[in-house]
Amino acid sequence: MRTLRGATTAVLTVLAVTAAPLTPALGSSAATVTAVTASAFTAPASAFTAAAPSAAGRHRRTVGVHKVRWSSATPVAHGRKVRLTWWSGVAPCTVLDHVSVRETARKVVVTIWEGAKPSAAHAVCPAIAVRKTATVALKKRLGSRRLADGAR
Repeated sequence: MRTLRGATTAVLTVLAVTAAPLTPALGSSAATVTAVTASAFTAPASAFTAAAPSAAGRHRRTVGVHKVRWSSATPVAHGRKVRLTWWSGVAPCTVLDHVSVRETARKVVVTIWEGAKPSAAHAVCPAIAVRKTATVALKKRLGSRRLADGAR
Protein backbone atom coordinates (compact mmCIF):
# COMPACT_ATOMS: atom_id res chain seq x y z
CA MET A 1 0.00 0.00 0.00
CA ARG A 2 1.25 3.48 -0.89
CA THR A 3 0.14 6.93 0.13
CA LEU A 4 -0.15 10.23 -1.70
CA ARG A 5 2.55 12.81 -1.24
CA GLY A 6 1.34 16.01 -2.82
CA ALA A 7 -1.12 18.82 -2.86
CA THR A 8 -4.79 19.11 -3.59
CA THR A 9 -6.69 21.91 -5.25
CA ALA A 10 -10.09 23.13 -4.23
CA VAL A 11 -13.01 25.13 -5.54
CA LEU A 12 -14.99 26.87 -2.83
CA THR A 13 -18.57 28.01 -3.13
CA VAL A 14 -19.20 30.84 -0.70
CA LEU A 15 -22.54 32.05 0.59
CA ALA A 16 -22.44 35.69 1.58
CA VAL A 17 -25.14 36.86 3.96
CA THR A 18 -26.02 40.53 4.10
CA ALA A 19 -28.60 42.23 6.28
CA ALA A 20 -30.42 45.45 5.56
CA PRO A 21 -33.09 47.06 7.70
CA LEU A 22 -36.59 47.05 6.30
CA THR A 23 -38.48 50.30 6.72
CA PRO A 24 -41.27 49.39 9.14
CA ALA A 25 -44.83 50.49 8.58
CA LEU A 26 -46.22 53.01 11.05
CA GLY A 27 -46.93 51.36 14.36
CA SER A 28 -45.07 48.10 13.59
CA SER A 29 -41.79 46.88 14.99
CA ALA A 30 -38.58 47.03 12.98
CA ALA A 31 -37.63 43.99 10.90
CA THR A 32 -34.49 42.84 9.16
CA VAL A 33 -34.35 41.31 5.70
CA THR A 34 -31.52 38.93 4.96
CA ALA A 35 -30.35 38.39 1.39
CA VAL A 36 -28.23 35.39 0.45
CA THR A 37 -25.98 35.55 -2.58
CA ALA A 38 -23.62 32.92 -3.93
CA SER A 39 -20.27 33.29 -5.64
CA ALA A 40 -17.51 30.84 -6.54
CA PHE A 41 -13.76 31.10 -6.89
CA THR A 42 -10.78 28.79 -7.19
CA ALA A 43 -7.97 28.85 -4.68
CA PRO A 44 -4.93 26.76 -3.88
CA ALA A 45 -5.51 23.83 -1.55
CA SER A 46 -3.39 25.46 1.12
CA ALA A 47 -6.26 27.84 1.71
CA PHE A 48 -8.55 24.95 2.68
CA THR A 49 -6.39 22.03 3.79
CA ALA A 50 -3.72 21.34 6.33
CA ALA A 51 -0.02 21.50 5.62
CA ALA A 52 1.44 18.98 3.18
CA PRO A 53 1.62 15.39 4.43
CA SER A 54 4.72 14.30 6.32
CA ALA A 55 7.42 12.10 4.81
CA ALA A 56 5.24 9.06 5.54
CA GLY A 57 2.45 10.66 3.51
CA ARG A 58 0.22 11.28 6.51
CA HIS A 59 -0.47 14.31 8.65
CA ARG A 60 1.12 14.04 12.04
CA ARG A 61 -1.83 15.45 13.91
CA THR A 62 -5.02 14.63 12.03
CA VAL A 63 -7.80 13.35 14.28
CA GLY A 64 -10.94 11.40 13.44
CA VAL A 65 -9.43 9.93 10.27
CA HIS A 66 -12.01 8.21 8.07
CA LYS A 67 -12.52 7.03 4.48
CA VAL A 68 -14.15 9.42 2.00
CA ARG A 69 -15.80 8.42 -1.28
CA TRP A 70 -14.43 10.05 -4.41
CA SER A 71 -16.83 11.25 -7.10
CA SER A 72 -14.53 10.67 -10.08
CA ALA A 73 -11.18 9.13 -10.93
CA THR A 74 -9.50 9.96 -14.23
CA PRO A 75 -6.35 8.30 -15.58
CA VAL A 76 -3.71 10.90 -16.52
CA ALA A 77 -0.09 10.80 -17.72
CA HIS A 78 -0.79 7.87 -20.04
CA GLY A 79 -2.34 5.82 -17.23
CA ARG A 80 0.62 6.21 -14.89
CA LYS A 81 -1.36 8.46 -12.53
CA VAL A 82 -4.96 8.85 -11.40
CA ARG A 83 -6.63 12.20 -10.67
CA LEU A 84 -9.28 11.92 -7.96
CA THR A 85 -12.11 14.38 -7.36
CA TRP A 86 -14.33 14.49 -4.27
CA TRP A 87 -16.51 16.87 -2.25
CA SER A 88 -15.51 17.79 1.26
CA GLY A 89 -15.47 20.52 3.91
CA VAL A 90 -12.98 23.27 4.75
CA ALA A 91 -9.97 23.33 7.06
CA PRO A 92 -9.42 22.93 9.90
CA CYS A 93 -12.61 20.87 10.13
CA THR A 94 -11.88 18.63 7.16
CA VAL A 95 -8.35 18.05 5.82
CA LEU A 96 -6.78 15.42 3.60
CA ASP A 97 -4.85 12.95 5.74
CA HIS A 98 -3.62 10.65 2.96
CA VAL A 99 -4.59 8.63 -0.13
CA SER A 100 -3.82 4.91 -0.17
CA VAL A 101 -3.41 2.81 -3.32
CA ARG A 102 -3.63 -0.98 -3.52
CA GLU A 103 -2.79 -2.46 -6.92
CA THR A 104 -3.54 -5.97 -8.17
CA ALA A 105 -3.43 -7.53 -11.63
CA ARG A 106 -7.17 -6.85 -12.18
CA LYS A 107 -7.93 -3.66 -10.26
CA VAL A 108 -6.56 -0.59 -8.51
CA VAL A 109 -8.24 0.35 -5.23
CA VAL A 110 -7.79 4.03 -4.30
CA THR A 111 -8.94 5.25 -0.88
CA ILE A 112 -9.09 8.86 0.30
CA TRP A 113 -8.62 9.40 4.04
CA GLU A 114 -9.66 12.67 5.70
CA GLY A 115 -9.78 13.93 9.25
CA ALA A 116 -9.66 17.18 11.19
CA LYS A 117 -6.93 19.27 12.71
CA PRO A 118 -7.03 19.23 16.51
CA SER A 119 -7.75 22.97 16.37
CA ALA A 120 -11.13 22.15 14.79
CA ALA A 121 -12.45 21.31 18.26
CA HIS A 122 -12.45 25.07 18.97
CA ALA A 123 -13.39 26.27 15.49
CA VAL A 124 -16.63 27.13 13.79
CA CYS A 125 -17.06 24.58 11.01
CA PRO A 126 -19.23 26.01 8.21
CA ALA A 127 -21.24 23.65 6.04
CA ILE A 128 -19.53 24.66 2.79
CA ALA A 129 -18.96 22.17 -0.02
CA VAL A 130 -15.46 22.20 -1.47
CA ARG A 131 -14.49 20.25 -4.58
CA LYS A 132 -11.03 18.81 -4.01
CA THR A 133 -8.66 16.98 -6.34
CA ALA A 134 -5.54 14.94 -5.78
CA THR A 135 -3.30 13.06 -8.22
CA VAL A 136 -1.66 9.81 -7.19
CA ALA A 137 1.04 7.84 -9.05
CA LEU A 138 0.64 4.14 -9.84
CA LYS A 139 3.40 1.50 -9.79
CA LYS A 140 2.29 0.22 -13.20
CA ARG A 141 0.11 1.76 -15.92
CA LEU A 142 -3.60 1.40 -15.31
CA GLY A 143 -4.17 -0.31 -18.66
CA SER A 144 -7.33 -2.49 -18.57
CA ARG A 145 -7.42 -2.69 -14.79
CA ARG A 146 -10.57 -1.45 -13.06
CA LEU A 147 -10.47 1.57 -10.71
CA ALA A 148 -12.30 0.98 -7.40
CA ASP A 149 -13.13 3.31 -4.53
CA GLY A 150 -11.81 1.88 -1.26
CA ALA A 151 -14.45 3.82 0.70
CA ARG A 152 -17.38 1.97 -0.92
